[in-house]
Amino acid sequence: MLDSHQIDSYFENSQLRKDISDKRAHSSRWARLIKIGGPCIAAAIFGLMVVMPNIKKSIDIKDNVTLPKINEMEKLHMEETVFSTTDSKNRVSRIVADSVDELEPGSSKVKIINPHGTIPTDHGEMVIVADTGYFDQRATILDLEQNVNAVIEEKNTISTERATYDFKSDYGYGDAPIFASGEWGKAQAQSFNYDKKNNELMLNGDAEIITKEWVLTSEKVTRYYQNENKAVSEGNVKITQGRNILKTDKLISYFSKGGHKELLRAEAYGNVEIHTPSEKAYGTSGIYDLTQNRLELNSKAKVIQ
Repeated sequence: MLDSHQIDSYFENSQLRKDISDKRAHSSRWARLIKIGGPCIAAAIFGLMVVMPNIKKSIDIKDNVTLPKINEMEKLHMEETVFSTTDSKNRVSRIVADSVDELEPGSSKVKIINPHGTIPTDHGEMVIVADTGYFDQRATILDLEQNVNAVIEEKNTISTERATYDFKSDYGYGDAPIFASGEWGKAQAQSFNYDKKNNELMLNGDAEIITKEWVLTSEKVTRYYQNENKAVSEGNVKITQGRNILKTDKLISYFSKGGHKELLRAEAYGNVEIHTPSEKAYGTSGIYDLTQNRLELNSKAKVIQ
């Protein structure tokens, strides 16, 4: 049985009171130390943070090591990216790129590697490929560089080193030499323009079109209207078929339908010259009908046999 007097005597013991008093004093010293030392430690850490950038700047950087430029890490980089846009008839064009890199942080223009895709046309689509390119997402303008190739409606292939296509206006162009081929033959020129709305291909500068039956050259431009099977050539135009040669300032040529473009009729305007094995004829205008092997010059024509 517990003795209450012994319990009271235990709690009144002086040694116990001393132990409790010592513990309270020890705790008070730690509290004072934390109150005084805490702000000092915080100040030391803050000072170290301020000093560190200055220490960083004083490090000697070797020539083969470059520090990242401001905002360089903010540039966008993507893999296997697809760009889609619509034309004036709400047809969807798709351009796929192996990788995409933003030129500047927040810029709408990106560099694309191995761009390839499809652009719808009235009678099919145009398939394009290139090694590199740049795409302005806001203006929807695609610039292609290096080994640029375009196949139009599985009929005509265009090859060049630089080309630009504006998706809003459905218009393409390039200032580098162009080479084209198809079932009708081959062509080359100093530059080109392509109007998708009118399905018109323009060969600019010194141009040459070669088929199995005839060769056409022009020094200014040859516009080929694919929907109409017609071409308009300007600037010292010459068309050769066998031993027959026609020269003029401007020539409108009409071709047969289908893949094999056979020349059916040619209308010449300005400084017309006709050379055949038997005679030469000169005039200001004339018509050459190949289906009937018939040549007509204006009333002022001059024939030399």
